[in-house]
Amino acid sequence: MIVNVVAVFSEYISIILFLQKVSKKKIFFDKYVILFFLTDLISVWLTKEFGEKYVWISLVSYSNFLIYTRLCLVKKWVNAIKVWALMIITIPCLQLMLYYGTKFALEKVISKQIMGILINILISLIFLFWKNKYTYIIFRSVNKIKNIIFIFVFGVLFSYLLYMYNFNGIISPSVMIPVMGGITGFCLVFVLWTNAEYEKKSKAKEVQLYELYNKTFEEAINTIRTRQHEFDNHINAIKCLNMTIHNPQELINVQNEYCDKLLEESSDNRLLKMNGEPLIIGFLYSKFMNARKEGIIIEHQIQAIEFRNKIKIVDLIEVLGVMIDNAIEALRDEKFVNKKLIVRILCEDGGKIVIEVSNRSKKYLNNEIEKFCMLGYTTKGEKRGMGLSRVVEIVKNYKGDFFIGNVSYDEQNYLCFKIII
Repeated sequence: MIVNVVAVFSEYISIILFLQKVSKKKIFFDKYVILFFLTDLISVWLTKEFGEKYVWISLVSYSNFLIYTRLCLVKKWVNAIKVWALMIITIPCLQLMLYYGTKFALEKVISKQIMGILINILISLIFLFWKNKYTYIIFRSVNKIKNIIFIFVFGVLFSYLLYMYNFNGIISPSVMIPVMGGITGFCLVFVLWTNAEYEKKSKAKEVQLYELYNKTFEEAINTIRTRQHEFDNHINAIKCLNMTIHNPQELINVQNEYCDKLLEESSDNRLLKMNGEPLIIGFLYSKFMNARKEGIIIEHQIQAIEFRNKIKIVDLIEVLGVMIDNAIEALRDEKFVNKKLIVRILCEDGGKIVIEVSNRSKKYLNNEIEKFCMLGYTTKGEKRGMGLSRVVEIVKNYKGDFFIGNVSYDEQNYLCFKIII
């Protein structure tokens, strides 16, 4: 009888210490700890006496710890449930690991009850002297091999259930509930952990891209400043034309030709005046400027569209970056007299966003076009061909459509990449 009480008390203390540590409270023992221990003792006795007939009685003990957490440690039920659920996962896992870690050394020397008491004392000592820095060290180490750990722990818990079934012929509620709770909780933690890792990588990528966008804006501002000086020079040139050309009609023709050329070159400035998403505008502006430096003619038709409700800005810029970079690189290798790139971002009826990037190109056969989006396929040398497969992946995530085909503009063939979201 005394051994049973001590066993229950040792486990109770290990759980209380865990709850206090996780709740970031200093270790303390007061009247509530004693009161809830008596409640726990009664619930354990009820489970042993009536647990086979009334399975729900075993839940009383677990509810006891949830109530203690809410009343004595945290102020909100949501936080209490989180701490309590973590206890349901951690304590059984620690007990199992320590049990199998000491089983072969102590099983023939002491009884199972005494072994259980020793294990709970060890767990209590761990929580008593635990420091936060140990948690960070373990998490960093575990994060590297989390998949292996998940499979191992899941296998141990499941094997333990089978062992208890073979040993007793039936799995008692007192064993079933904590172990199944541990399995379920561990699976949930693994899923949440995986999602958190994905979100962390996504946020890191987003921060990295935003840093790139800031650099893009700086380049755009410097370009605008440079072109402001060019603008002053052009105005002076137009004003001085009458000094060199004395024929009125010839003067008009030269002025019109000169101004038309300036308007064509300043089409990108109209892009900067748009009221659309500034990150997209700045990104496109820098891409167009780089393309023009390589002698590529840019034609664009871009509407001010609210993208955020349709696609993440980060994903949109990644898609545009891949498509425009591929088009520029393809034109760089071609020997056309007029290397032209056409970019269109429009909004169709029904709110669909249409993105088209077309570059002057030779005519491709359908079987050649089908290979463009295959992972690793490229016509541009080794270690290339990853971009379009990534575009396909992003478009699929938004349940959009992606088309590649030959189109004709001004009786010339263009290779068109079209996305509809």
